[in-house]
Amino acid sequence: MPIPQTCAELKASTSHSKLVVVTPETTLDKCLMAMVENDVRHLVVVSSEDNGKIVGLISERDIRLAIGSPLIHKDMDIKKEIDEFSKQVASSIMTKNVFTVKENDSILEAAKIMRVSRIGCLPIVNDADSIVGVITRSDMLDQLIRVLEPKE
Repeated sequence: MPIPQTCAELKASTSHSKLVVVTPETTLDKCLMAMVENDVRHLVVVSSEDNGKIVGLISERDIRLAIGSPLIHKDMDIKKEIDEFSKQVASSIMTKNVFTVKENDSILEAAKIMRVSRIGCLPIVNDADSIVGVITRSDMLDQLIRVLEPKE
């Protein structure tokens, strides 16, 4: 199998990075469930009105920070926190300025963007700026292993 060179080729060669989308109005409990059910650490937030245009990104870290921790806040009422969590929406915690890559952008360019910007996920868009997939840090590490692993 040839070594992927573009973002689209990398996406096609990996099977574990699913594209899971939510809208800005999706409640955080539903966001958390989407992550758990799909075994992903990033959700792409798309506009419910603008033909699915990317408007944000939510990471597993964003969810953790939104929940809070009873280990840090000893007087926290966990039941109340969970109830409040289910009332908050994706737009309240999402990163709004999302970096993206085009399908034909090189993997090297994507890796540079991820490293310099310190991000773990890059949505892939087509020429019409519609989302077609995601590349994650794990995808990049898998690619590195493929390239560096000795061939038998």
